[in-house]
Amino acid sequence: FLGAGFWGMFMDKYGRKKGLLIFCVFVCITGLASAFSFSYWFLLLTRGLVGFGIAGGAQSVTFYSEFLPKKQRAYCLLFIQFFFAMGTFFEVILALLVMTHANLGWHYLLGLTTIPLFLDLFAFLLVPESARYYVASGQMKKARQVLEKVARTNRKQLPPGRLVSDAEKNKDWIA
Repeated sequence: FLGAGFWGMFMDKYGRKKGLLIFCVFVCITGLASAFSFSYWFLLLTRGLVGFGIAGGAQSVTFYSEFLPKKQRAYCLLFIQFFFAMGTFFEVILALLVMTHANLGWHYLLGLTTIPLFLDLFAFLLVPESARYYVASGQMKKARQVLEKVARTNRKQLPPGRLVSDAEKNKDWIA
């Protein structure tokens, strides 16, 4: 629970994309370090750090949801859970192959497990920052640019109107 709280606050302050890039690098480094563990205590430390870092991965669902239309959000977020389940399945298959068939040992298993994170790292470089983050941090011009880029990519027009933050929308409730 410490990792999720930390990463959530970090990404709220510094941006979803930047936070996800840092989370990925952190987990890649600590994951590879655990593959080269030389003692039980070092393995315990590095796997604990991996666990702390992996909690940042939950923020990718938040990031993803901020690009989805309301009508499709629940369906898409439910569907993304399929990929988490498939990742778990493939990890078990990888463990069977590495530990029993190839008899390589747990060092190799931990090292090979980091490969998908390196792929994620490159994927996060391709996506824009969340428009919702820009709106929440008062960067309306950047938010508009992200939305225009997403609209162009999808060959759609942005609906008319102006961007409004939650704080601005609810200021009558607060007063």
